[in-house]
Amino acid sequence: MHLKQLYADKSKVFHAVKRIFSNKKYTIISRGNLCIIQNSTQRYFYPPISTVRDFELVGDTLFMMLPQLIAKQSMNELTSVKPSDFTIIKNEGGKSMTYDSLSHIFYFALSNGVFSFDSQSDWKEVTRSGKKIYANEVEFYNGILWIATISDGVYGYESDALKYIYNTSNILDANDVRHIKAFRDQVYFTTGAYLYSVDYKGNIVKKFGEYNSVFTKEINNLEIADSRVYLATNKGLVFFPTNMTSVNPVSPNLKIESFTVEDKLFDFNQEIGLGYSARNIRVQFISTSFRSKGTFTYQYRLYGLDTNWVEISANNPSIYFTRLPVGSYQLEIRAVNENKIASNTVIIIILVDSPYWQKWWFWLIYLVGIVALIFIFFDARIKFVKRRADLKNQLAISQLTALSTRKSVFPHS
Repeated sequence: MHLKQLYADKSKVFHAVKRIFSNKKYTIISRGNLCIIQNSTQRYFYPPISTVRDFELVGDTLFMMLPQLIAKQSMNELTSVKPSDFTIIKNEGGKSMTYDSLSHIFYFALSNGVFSFDSQSDWKEVTRSGKKIYANEVEFYNGILWIATISDGVYGYESDALKYIYNTSNILDANDVRHIKAFRDQVYFTTGAYLYSVDYKGNIVKKFGEYNSVFTKEINNLEIADSRVYLATNKGLVFFPTNMTSVNPVSPNLKIESFTVEDKLFDFNQEIGLGYSARNIRVQFISTSFRSKGTFTYQYRLYGLDTNWVEISANNPSIYFTRLPVGSYQLEIRAVNENKIASNTVIIIILVDSPYWQKWWFWLIYLVGIVALIFIFFDARIKFVKRRADLKNQLAISQLTALSTRKSVFPHS
C-alpha cells in the first residue's frame, strides 16, 4: 500500500505498511523506515530505526518490536534533530506486541514463544498446559489476550486462563492464523483462505472469502475503526461494516462422473439393473463450487433403504455400497455449500433383481413339478396295484385252469 500522499518529502515512500497509529499528537507508521508525523505542525520525522514490525505508544514512550530485539524510546527523542540511541528491553525480536493498559502488562509474540512483561520488568511465558505457544500476532482487548498461533488456531486467555479455542476441530479451515483483531464482543482473524468473525459470547461465526471479495492471502494487516473492518492488502485498502453478513449465494454444480459395479461401468442416465449378487457398487462425482473452496459437503440418500440424508466430505466425492438388498431404489445426490444452499439433485434409479428361486415363475414351475411328481407317484402306485391285482387274477385263473384239467384227466380221483 503506497502512502506517498502523506509525505512532504516525495522521495520517501513506504511500499509496505505494518501498522498505522494516530492520536491527537502523533501519527506513527511502521514497516521499513519508521515515520512519525507531528499532527499540530505536520512535521515529518524519520528516526534511524528500520524494520519496526509492531509498536505500542504508552504515555510518551514508544515501545518497538524489531526482528532482532525489543526497544523503547521517548517521543521527544524520536522527534528531535539527533535522537539518542534507544533503550533495549530484550535482545530477542519477534512478530507482534500488544499492551494491557489497565494492568500495565505487555504481551509479545517472540520467535521462541509468547511472553508477558510487566512494570516490574518481570518476564513470564504464556503457555498451554506447559507447552510453548508460537504465534503470528497477539491482541489484548477487553480483558482477553487473543493469540493467533502458527499451527494451533486461536487461543483466548481471560484472567490468565485459557477460555476460548478455535481450530479445525470446530470452525477453522486451517490452524495457521495470520492476523487477529478484537472489537466489542467479536474477534476477527484470518487464515490462508478466509477472514473469520466470531461473536465469542453468542458463539456466532461469520466467514468471509473470495465470494465477499476478501482475498485473505493478500491481507497484510487488519484493523477495526468506526464500526468498520479495514484490510490492508497488496491491491489497496478494503473495508466493510462489522455487521455485514457472510452468505455465499452461489449453489454448487454437481456432476456424476461414473457408476461402477466391480469396476464395470454402467450408464447412470438410465435405469440401472443389477443382479442380486452384484457387489462393490461405487458412484463418483464432482462439484464445480469454485467459491466454496472445498468447504461445501455432499449429501445423499437411498430411497427404498433410508429417507435420511447422509453427509460426506468434499474431500471424498464418492458413495460406496458393498451390496444392496433386492429391491427398487432411488439414489439422490446433491452438494451443499457452507451456507446450506444446495445444488441440483441428481437422481439415479437402481433395480436389484431377485435370484431365480425368488421369482414367481420359479415357484410356479416348482409347484407344477411337485404336482407332477405327486401325479407320477400316484399313477405309478395305481399301476402297481393294478398290475399286482392282474397278477393275482392271472394266478387264480391259472390255478382254476389247472384244477379243471386235472379233473378231466382223472374223473374218479
